[in-house]
This record gives sequence, structure tokens and C-alpha cells, in this order.
Amino acid sequence: MLQNYLKVAIRSLLKNKVFPLINLLGLTIGISSCMLLLAYVQYESSYDNFHENADQIYRIHCHYYENASTLSETATVFSALGPTLKEKLPEVLEFTRAYFLSSEMALRVEDKTAQTSSVLFVDRSFLEIFSYPMLAGDKTKALTGDGPVPAVINQSLSDHFFSNALKAIEKKMIFIDSTFDIKGVIQIPENSHIQPEVLIPFEFGDFQNDWQWLDFYTYILVRPATNKAQLEKSINTIATDFMGKDRADHMRFSLISIKNIHLSSNAQDEFSSKGSLVVVNTLKIIAVGLLLIAFINYVNLSVVRAMQRYREIGMRKVVGARKRQLFVQFIFEAYLMIVTSALLSLIIIRLIFPVFIYFIDLPMTTTSLYQPFFWVVLGIVVLVGGLVTGIYPALIISRFQPTVILKAKLTRSGLRGRLRKVLVVFQFFVSAVLIISIWVVFQQLYFMQSQPLGVNIENVLIVNPTYSEDDHTIVSKNFETMISQFAPAEKISNSYFIP
Repeated sequence: MLQNYLKVAIRSLLKNKVFPLINLLGLTIGISSCMLLLAYVQYESSYDNFHENADQIYRIHCHYYENASTLSETATVFSALGPTLKEKLPEVLEFTRAYFLSSEMALRVEDKTAQTSSVLFVDRSFLEIFSYPMLAGDKTKALTGDGPVPAVINQSLSDHFFSNALKAIEKKMIFIDSTFDIKGVIQIPENSHIQPEVLIPFEFGDFQNDWQWLDFYTYILVRPATNKAQLEKSINTIATDFMGKDRADHMRFSLISIKNIHLSSNAQDEFSSKGSLVVVNTLKIIAVGLLLIAFINYVNLSVVRAMQRYREIGMRKVVGARKRQLFVQFIFEAYLMIVTSALLSLIIIRLIFPVFIYFIDLPMTTTSLYQPFFWVVLGIVVLVGGLVTGIYPALIISRFQPTVILKAKLTRSGLRGRLRKVLVVFQFFVSAVLIISIWVVFQQLYFMQSQPLGVNIENVLIVNPTYSEDDHTIVSKNFETMISQFAPAEKISNSYFIP
């Protein structure tokens, strides 16, 4: 029976090639666009989900208030807050702080050198809270030990210095006037909001546990099923006791899940550029809209094409074909088109994926594309799409009466119904919404790019001098003196951060 359905479907498709090609093209473009957009959505939503205890990890933010209105929100807090919360609150199982050293500096291993601009001073519990894969070394001992200060490097630095990550262990690394023992090599996934190149124990930075400077990213690991709102209330109560009521009246601390930082954080001083939850949700709507347009287009063309097959349907009914058989036949044809379109979509996605990731400027790879999520969604699209696009034409066609068909009394008006009219109107509505949305997005981008910055950036260069083991101040002054003697340089200034 299945073989017969296949023969009839192929014969019908080859008999009139225009409608099938239009349907195939529409479905392929719709599925390809939908899957690419959903792959981007899935990637953006996957940040920090790889951590084993991601649901229990929160970062503490600080909000500044003035007259009951929020002035700013920072991702950094006092260095004393983390240790105090672990001591005072049973809900807090562990904490780790991170101080970000973003200056471009040089480090040396044996006779090789490298530049780094992402050094983190972290507590020893950092690798216990976060589940970064260890390529070499012991996670429980990588940031501990006697003698030289231990350090952990990421995979890219390990590949630069050594042919194998295992060869990095116990090697000496010279950095900021000190010698470090490399105790571990970690792999940092691209969908991590923290992208450190070097980890150094917090104690080496000689930081004080105080309530003065808001320079420290602080993460806490809480017990399962902890009430977030209640914990925030407890944190602010404890902080008030240590800061004093005058300061506490202008500051409030909040928690944000590590899984929400990339898309939902509004804080300043983030480790890396943030995503946009609005963009992600908009792309979800666009992806579904494109798929619906492709499906509705298939349904409408399939119903119109039934006019060309009414004699075939009438003859099959006369010789004994049942309504159920005709229904299954047209459902089968719909699934044949959907499956073919899905296979072609896989080829198109593979071909245009490099251009796509270049356009969106994200470090996505084919590995991050072909995740289980991708195949599950594609399977749902094929399964539901075949049923949705096939059931209405199949119901309409299988209801034809043979006497009416053979007497040629079937007209186009017999194929028109309210549902088909609704589908056509809905298709145009979705198309109009997508076109307007794209126009609005381009207008916003143009507005942002064309606005005056308030400063003249023409003929202005930013130079990042690489610090070595020498004193940073001396290097900066010498570099400034050298540049000031360069004739084309009219003015020179320096800053710790790039504005």
C-alpha cells in the first residue's frame, strides 16, 4: 500500500512540475530560515547552562538609589560580602569572588611569550562552583599549593605554549613580576559569560575584605529550592548591619541566576558583551511567522491544484477508492514534500552557515548548531508540518462526490471556504508584520549609527601597550614620552579603560 501511495505521489508531482517546485521552494526556504533563527535563539539561550549546578548559582548585583529611583546597577559588589553571606546564611553553601584585570599584559613560559587581557583573581572555590572542563590538572588542587603561587590557564594559552595540555602542568610562568606554577588547564566554552585566560588565587592580589570598594564580581552557590526573594531580603538585612543605615538607604543588592546573565542582565561592568532578550523573543516570533507563511502557502496551492486532479479523484472513487484511502494519499504527499524540503534545508543550512555566523558575529560552530535541540525541533517541524499542511487539502479533496466531478460541475467556487480565505488573509497579515518589523529594526540601527557621539573620533588612535615585568607606571610614562616625540601625534592622553 505504501509503495502504491509513493507511485501515485511521484506520478502526480511529475505530471505538473510548476506547483510542486513552488511548494518545494517555499517550504525549503521557510524551514531553512526558521531553523537558522532558532539555532541562534538556542545558542543565545544556552549561556552558562553547561554548569552542573547552574540552577543554584547566582551573582550579586548592587543597585544605587537616589530619591527612590534607580541611578545605576553594577555587577560588582564589596569584597567582604561573599565571605559574610557564607558565614551568616545557611542557604549559601559556597561563594567565589572574581577581580578582573583587563589590562593588556605579557606573560612568559620558558622562551615563549604571549599577551593576555583577561586575568581573573578568584577564590579557590571558583573551580568547585563552576563546571569548566579540566583538560589537565586536579580541579580540587589547581588553585592551592605551597611554594610558588598556582595558576590555571585556558586551552588557547596552553595550545600556544605547549603541544599538549598535560605538558603545561608544573611549568613556570612569569607574569607581573612573579613566578607562577601552572597547575591546571581548563576549557572555556564559547557560551560562557566569563572568558578568562588566566586564573590566579584571590590571596595573591592582597585584597582586603572590606565594605569600601565595589570592584568584585561575587557568585554564590545556594541550597536547592532556595527562595530567591527571601534570600535577597536576608542579604540586604546583613549588608545594612555592616554598611550602616545611611549607606544602605542608597544601595540595594539583588540576585540574578547565572543562566539569565547573558540575556537579562542590565548591569554595568559586565565581563563580556551581553545578548538581548528582546531580540531573542523577536526572532522566535519571526521564525514561527516564516514557517507559517510557508505552510499556508502550501495549503492554498494544494487546494488550487486539486482542480487539476478532480478527474483522477473521480475515477478512483468510481473504481472503489474509499474516502480514507484518498485522505491518506494526500497526507502522504504532504509528508513527502515536507521531508524532501527538510533534507534540502539541511544542505542549504550547511552551505550558508559560515555566512550566517559572520553576519551575526557570534563564535558559533557546526557543533553548537547540530545540538539535540536542532534535531528535535526539525523533527517536530516535519511531523506537525506534514499534518498541518496535508489535513485541510486532504479533507477537501476526499469529500468530492464522483457524480459531480465526472459531470464537470466542480468549479473553483466549490473549493472556496471560509478557512481558505482566513488562511490567505492571515498569510498576508504575517507577511506585512514581518516586513514592518524588519523596516523598524533597520531604522533603529540607522538611528543608532547616525547619532552624534559627542566627541570627535576622527584621526584618534587607541594603542594598548603590553606590560611586562617592569613597573606599569614607568612603562606607561616611557610610552607616552616616546609617542609625544612622534611628529604626527598632536596630543596624547592615557586611561586605565577604553572609554
